[in-house]
Amino acid sequence: MLLLQFTGWSSAVDPSFWHKIAELKLNRMHLSEKEIECESEFHMSRNDGVDVPMFVNGGNVLADEDDANGAYGGKNDKNDGIIGCWRARGDAMNFNVKERLFEMKPNEEAKRIGQDLLDAMKTMDADVVVNRLNTFRVFMHADLKKWKFFYWFFFPSVMFAPYEFVEKRSGDEEETLCGNENAKSRAECMKSWLDKPQSDFAWCVETVRKENNTYVSSNHALSKFMELCKDVTLTEGGTDRTLEICFVDTATGDAPSISLLNVLTFLDVRFQRTKPIDVACIRANNKGIFEFKTCLFLKQVQPLKNEVLENINTIGFKCIGWERDDKNRLKPRKADLSSAMDPEKLAREAVDLNLKLMRWRQAPTLHVDAISKSKIVLVGAGTLGCSVARTLLGWGVRNITFIDDGRVSFSNPARQSLFTFEDCLDGGKPKARAAAERLKDIVPDINANYIEMRVPMPGHAVAEVERDEVLESIDALEKEIRNADAVFLLTDTRESRWLPTVLCAVHNIQCYNCALGFDTYLAMRHGVPTDALSNRKGCYFCNDVVAPIDSTRDRSLDQQCTVTRPGLAQIAGALAVELWVTASEEARRKDEKSNASSSIFGIHDDLAEHEASEIPHQIRGSLRQFTQTIFQAPPFTNCVACSENVLREYRENGKAFLLSVFNSDKGDVLELASGIRDLLKGLREDDGEDDDDNDGDIFGACSEEEDF
Repeated sequence: MLLLQFTGWSSAVDPSFWHKIAELKLNRMHLSEKEIECESEFHMSRNDGVDVPMFVNGGNVLADEDDANGAYGGKNDKNDGIIGCWRARGDAMNFNVKERLFEMKPNEEAKRIGQDLLDAMKTMDADVVVNRLNTFRVFMHADLKKWKFFYWFFFPSVMFAPYEFVEKRSGDEEETLCGNENAKSRAECMKSWLDKPQSDFAWCVETVRKENNTYVSSNHALSKFMELCKDVTLTEGGTDRTLEICFVDTATGDAPSISLLNVLTFLDVRFQRTKPIDVACIRANNKGIFEFKTCLFLKQVQPLKNEVLENINTIGFKCIGWERDDKNRLKPRKADLSSAMDPEKLAREAVDLNLKLMRWRQAPTLHVDAISKSKIVLVGAGTLGCSVARTLLGWGVRNITFIDDGRVSFSNPARQSLFTFEDCLDGGKPKARAAAERLKDIVPDINANYIEMRVPMPGHAVAEVERDEVLESIDALEKEIRNADAVFLLTDTRESRWLPTVLCAVHNIQCYNCALGFDTYLAMRHGVPTDALSNRKGCYFCNDVVAPIDSTRDRSLDQQCTVTRPGLAQIAGALAVELWVTASEEARRKDEKSNASSSIFGIHDDLAEHEASEIPHQIRGSLRQFTQTIFQAPPFTNCVACSENVLREYRENGKAFLLSVFNSDKGDVLELASGIRDLLKGLREDDGEDDDDNDGDIFGACSEEEDF
C-alpha cells in the first residue's frame, strides 16, 4: 500500500480585494468583526508544473447586505455558470486589533472550523454540501492608516487517519491498461460534465461494459454515491459496471490537491464507505483544455478502518490547511498597499493588471519584472514612435528614451497618438520632449527620457561648422544604444536607420525595425553577430545591393511626407513590440534551460520539437489584400550596415569612417567598404545596364518613403 499525500492550497489575492474590504470596513462595518462572506475561484491545473491557487478579488466579496445570521453577504452554493471555473465559498474575519490576529491560537480555530465542516458533511443536504467541501476562512487585520493588510488563509481539510491506495497511474498508463474504448468513453463523459454550467467540482462516473465489449459512461452527482454502489464494483475489473470518483484537481505533481481529502472524508462519514474506490484527478493540458492523458489516476483508495467508521461521532480528528508565508512558515502574510494609495502608484497597479492576469492564468512563467525593467530606445518619435511607445506601456515597460529632432506640427496629433493641439503652438514642441512628457502623463512613474538630436545619415554632407555637433550626436547615440536592451528604428527615411543599425551590430544590441508604405508595412528584428551563424538573421539593409543616400532631395510635398493609410502605424508598431517580447521571453527561457515553452506566444504549441515554428524574422503585410507574410532571411555577406567588412571599418577608423560615409552623396564609400562594388558591377554588366540606372532595391525592401 502507498500512503496518499496531498498538495496544499495557496492563495492569490488581487489588490481589489483589499480595497473592497477597506471600503466595507470604513463605510459599513465600523468596529464590527462579523464574518464577511466571500468567494474564491479556481480551475483545473495545467500541464505546466504550476499549481493553481485560489484566486480572490474585489468582486468575490459578497457584502451586499447584513443578513439575519449576522454575516455580511448573500447565500449561493452553486457556481455561477462560468465553464471551466469553479467557486469556493468562504469568509473573512477582520480583527480590529492587530494583536488579535498574531495571538490567535491556530489549532483551536482549526478544530472549531473543522467541526463545523464535519457537521455539514453529516447533516447538510448532500447536493449542497459538495460545494462546501472546498472552503476557506481568511483571518486578517486592516491597518487603514498605513494601508497594510495582515492576513492568514485557512483551507480546512478534515482527516481522521491517513489514506492508502494501491497504484498511481498517468493518463497514458490508464488508457493502456483499461483499453482505448474504455478510456474514450470515460473521457467523453468527464468532458461533458466539465462543459456543463454550474457543475460540481466532484462527481461520480459510472461505466458499463456492453456485450459487444463497448463501454457507456454516465455522470452522477456525488450525492448519488450510495445508490450507485449497489451491484457495482468500486475498482476496475470484476463486474461489467464500475464506479470512480472524479474531482477538479489544481495540483500538477504526483500528489493531488488536498480537495480530495475532504471528498474522501465526506464519502466515508456520510455513506460509511467500506470498499476501495478509484479516483480520477481531472487536469488540463497547457492550453487549459481537459485531456484524459494529462489526468492522474489513483487506484483502490482504501476506506477508513472499521473501528474508525464505527466510532466516527466520538473519535478525534485533525483539521489541517493553514497557508504558509513566503518563507514557508506558519505565520500570517502581509499585503502593503501604502504605495498604491498614492494616485501615481495606484495608476501603476492598474496599468500592470493585465500583465498580472497573464501570469496568473495564461503564462505562469512570463518574466514580468524583466520586461518592465528593460531599457528601450526609440529612434523616431513620429507616427511609428508613438504607436510603439503606447504598446510598450501596455507591456509594463518603464524605461523608454526617444531620439528625434523634429517638432510637432498641426498635421501630427491626428495620426501621432502622443501629441495634442497644444503641442503644435508657438512653432511646435520638440517631438522627443513632448512624447516623453505625454508618457509621464499616462503613467506618472515611468522613466521616460528624450534626446533632441538629428541622427547623422549617409549622403547628408557634414559642413565644417556642423562637424562638432555631428560628432557629439554620434557619441550620444552610441551611448544610448550601448546601454539599451533593445532599439526600435522608427524614422521616416531609409538612410536615417543606417547608423543605429551599425551601432546595434557593433555592440550586439537587439534591433527592431518598422517601416510603412502607402498600404504595406514591415516589422522585423535584426540579427546580432553573437547569434549562431546558422540561425543569424539579416538586418534591414541586407536585402539591398546599394548604399543608402539622401532620399529627401528633389521631392514633392507628397514625397516629403509619410503618406500611409492611418491604421498601418498601429499595426506595424504593435507587431514590432510583440516580436521583441516574444524573442526576449524565448531567450530567457533558453538561458534558464527551462522546459516550459512560450506557448502563450504560439511558438511551440502542439508541435513536435523538430517541427517547432521559429519566431518570425520579418512580418510583411498589405491592407490592399489584407494579407500578411512571414519571412526568414539570412544576413548578406556584403551588407552595407551589418556585414563584418563594414563593422571592421568602423572599429578601426571610427568617426573618420562615418564622416566619409555621410559626405558621400553617391554611396561610394559604403559600396567599397562592404565589397558590393564588384558585385554591382557584375550585375550591371550581366544586365547590360548603366550604373546610373540602377538605384533601387532589387529585392523590394520596404521603408517609410516607398512602397514594397
